[in-house]
Amino acid sequence: MTASMADHLRAVRGAMPDDYPVDLFAPEPGRAGQWAVLEAPAWASDPDAPIGGDVGTIVTPIRLRVVTGTPEGAAVMLDRARQSLTA
Repeated sequence: MTASMADHLRAVRGAMPDDYPVDLFAPEPGRAGQWAVLEAPAWASDPDAPIGGDVGTIVTPIRLRVVTGTPEGAAVMLDRARQSLTA
């Protein structure tokens, strides 16, 4: 199976806590409350373009951006995501 960058980011999102929304590449319009965005900043403009290899076999930087009401809330969200992704 040839995977796209969007497939890889969906796999990462699947490993994260599911008590707050996680969008891919950009927040959905009108997003409010606590939310996160998984991004691949240096990636090409078409996230669905095939890149080869199976999901989980690519090495590329990704970014997790979180939005909450306070800096402390952002730290908690990032810490929870980090723990779930390194487990």
